[in-house]
This record gives sequence, structure tokens and C-alpha cells, in this order.
Amino acid sequence: MYDLYKPLRNFLRKHEMLSGLKAVYHYLQFLQFDVPLPRELQHPELSWRPPYELGFFEWELQTLAREVLLNCTNGVGESLLSWKAIAAANNKIKHIENGTWVRLAKEGDISFEIARIANRQFHWQLGMNQPTISRYFRIANHDLIKPMVIDEFGMTPEEMFQIGISLSGHFLNQAVLNTPIRNEINGVSPERCATFLERFCRTLAEHRSLARLAQTYDINWAYNFNPLEEFPLIKISASQILCPIPTMLLRRFCDGLYFDLVRRGNEFHPTFGLAYEDYVGDVSSAANSGCTFQIMKAEKYGPRTARKDTVDWVLADDSATLFIECKASRVRVAAKVDLLARGSIDAELRKLAGFIAQTYATLSDALHGQYETWKPAATPVYPLIVTLDNWQRFGLIITDAISEHVMAAFENKGLDKDLLVKHPYTLCTIEEFEQAIQIMAAVGINKFMSKKVIGEQARWELVTFITRFFDTEAIEYIKPLFGLEFAAFGGNG
Repeated sequence: MYDLYKPLRNFLRKHEMLSGLKAVYHYLQFLQFDVPLPRELQHPELSWRPPYELGFFEWELQTLAREVLLNCTNGVGESLLSWKAIAAANNKIKHIENGTWVRLAKEGDISFEIARIANRQFHWQLGMNQPTISRYFRIANHDLIKPMVIDEFGMTPEEMFQIGISLSGHFLNQAVLNTPIRNEINGVSPERCATFLERFCRTLAEHRSLARLAQTYDINWAYNFNPLEEFPLIKISASQILCPIPTMLLRRFCDGLYFDLVRRGNEFHPTFGLAYEDYVGDVSSAANSGCTFQIMKAEKYGPRTARKDTVDWVLADDSATLFIECKASRVRVAAKVDLLARGSIDAELRKLAGFIAQTYATLSDALHGQYETWKPAATPVYPLIVTLDNWQRFGLIITDAISEHVMAAFENKGLDKDLLVKHPYTLCTIEEFEQAIQIMAAVGINKFMSKKVIGEQARWELVTFITRFFDTEAIEYIKPLFGLEFAAFGGNG
């Protein structure tokens, strides 16, 4: 497919890099926050047509940023800071993507393509917000995780999030930051600020080198690693730092911390999972302000010589019971984006099926009266697997594949497959759980879950289900459960 790629490469080689990165910055600010565009980037139709109708999307601009780093000149060249130039580059990206699919797609790829499109696009549509930032801070600041953060980054979670939020606020208004940073409000030292910048910043040359190492010319081209994902800041001079995509900076020190800490191996496992499990419990307690739920934490059960763990959380009201299993594991990147490596996709589907089967194994014991605290009653029981990453988007779109793996996992554990019919499971992300549990606290577990597990709704993401059936309740009852428990600081511009 290199012949498809060459027109984009040759076009960008004539243009100057910083102008391209700043153009990406301005268009993303316009798309995400409705910030007015500079005059040279405006187009008459943008005043009356949605940008998406003109073919401008955040995920393609992210790809363009990578290609600008790879191919533009770091010096004299034509400016990309114009509607005409960016539109031309954007159209060349679309041509490459369309052409590679037509040429290289194989039979059976379409389901996996839908899944990876979802993983590429949906997080841009959801954005970053206070509940997301608060969630990752609370996990990072957990007693089990905080020492790892301090050792890994040389600062506390409070200091990291103070610096990160403040810098993100700066970059929402200006693309460039002057260094060194002067902090005149709180106790975060200049040294900590410099450490943060050093960890998440690389030079233009280093970004180009990293992008080259990851570049391929095949059906995965649009999904190749972008160095801005790991290093969202670019050192453009001795005293200036550029942030082309501020949202990527927010993501980097929030959910991106997982990938820094997971490299620590045995120290990371299982502590991160325990911290996440506690966070799910905190969410449940915060939503239970009216004391409608009975909340039971994981405990041991069974004979002394063969003790087992219960499900992570049991939430019960007068109408039904939730069996909640918490999973902090992330879907491997290759499984989300690599159509050439089906083995990694199948491996992740088997892992997801294992999560589901594990939940049913302990549910089966509970239904047979083996739990010490909870005993079965006449009300329904709903298994709920709450994941930190979006496994449903990855797994349930590929319906036949995940069903096959679940059946295999049931056979391996000797589980009764009728449990899947009597007690259908629901996969949801932690974001969705934070919303759903507040609605269930108001309307009751059974009123909510009985509708979710039937018909086509069983395959829907929970946020779609809420929008369709509980939109009024969502407006009335859903609110941020936790505030930002740290104070940001002000720095120089």
C-alpha cells in the first residue's frame, strides 16, 4: 500500500512541522470546545454546517499529527496553517484508509473492524470530564498504589494531578508553554514541575524517531502507535513546550498511569486490582445515600482447607441482587487495533470469557447456599462485570466469537450453561456503572436490570440502554459522586 501513502508523505514533506502541529491544535479545540478558529483556518461553511459534515474528525487529526511529526520539515517549508492545506492532508488520510481496506481486508475482518473503529473513535466522543479525572486520582491515591506512584514518578498523586490539571488548563487556552514553570500558589515545587515535564515530554526529533519505529504500511496504518499517546508534550525550543492535543495530556496522567505501573510486574499485581475493587465499593456507597442497598464486600467461604473468594461486591435491595465482579485488566492494544494478529484478539476474548466464567462459578456456589453472609432469596440475581477498560465494546460487538469462548470456559469449569439463561450477565465500564448505580438506587435494581438483560438490549452498552429507557431518571439522579480532591495551581503562560 506504499503507493497509497506516498502522496501524503510527499505533500507533507513540503510543509513546516510546527505550523502543522498548531493547525491540529486549533482544529481540535474547535471540534471539542467550540473555540473560534484563527482566520487562516476558517472556512465559510463552518459557520453553518457541522464540522463532521465537512469530514473533520478528531481521530483523523490525531493521525495527521503523527504524520506531521514523521514527514514535515523541521525548518523552512510551506505553512500548514491554512484550511486548504489541512483539508488536502485530511483527504489524503481518508484516501489511504479507504484504499487499504479495499485492497487488504480479508473475509471475516468486518466484525473486528467495527470493534477497532469503536475503540478509535468513541473515547473522543465521550471526552475527559471531572468524574473521569476524579476516578483515576482516587485509584492512584489508594494506599496500595500511592507508594508505587511516588517511586515511579518522583512525586505524590496529589502533586501529579495538580500539575497535570493546571498544565491542561493552560493548554486549553494556549498551545505553547514557556518554561521553567513558576508556581506561586501552592506547595508543588518547581523541581516537581520539571520532573513532570521531563516524564511526559520529548523533542521533535525524538517524537519523529518513535513514530518511525512504529510505522507500518498495511491495513493497520491508521492505528499505528502515535508517540503523542505516551509523550503528549513536545519540546520545541530550550524554553518552550508545545501540546498539540491537550486531551491526550489529560488521558496520559489519568488512565495512562496503568501502563506505567503495570511494567512493575509482581509489585503491580494484584494491588491495582484491589485498589480498583475498593473504588467500585466507594462508588456503590456514595450512590447509596438513601440506604436502599445492602452492600457486602468480598469475603472467604467454604471449608478451611479450601477457602474461596466470593464475588467482589454483592448489592441487594428488596427487588433483586447484583453480583459485581471488578476487573481492572486492560485490553491489549494489539487486540484493539491489529487486524493482522488474530491470535492476540482471540487471546483477549478468552480472557474476557474467563472473567465471565469466574463470576458464574462463585454465583453457582452462592445459589447453592455456600456463601456465609448472603443467602439466595426469591428475588432475581444479576451478574455484573464492571471493567476499568471497555471490554464490552471490544467483546460483544464480536458476538459469535465471545459466545463461543464463554461456552468453552463454562465447559472447562464444569459450569451449568443454564445459568446464562437464568441469570444473564451484563458487562459494563466503570463510567457506566457510576451512572447506572445511581439510577438503580432511585428506581430499584430489578426495574433497571430486568429490562437490560432481555432482547437486543442485552447486547447494548449500558450508556445506550440508559439513554433509551432511563433518560429522565438520568437527568434527575446522575451527578458526580466525588469532587476533585486536590487543588490545582497557577503557573506562567
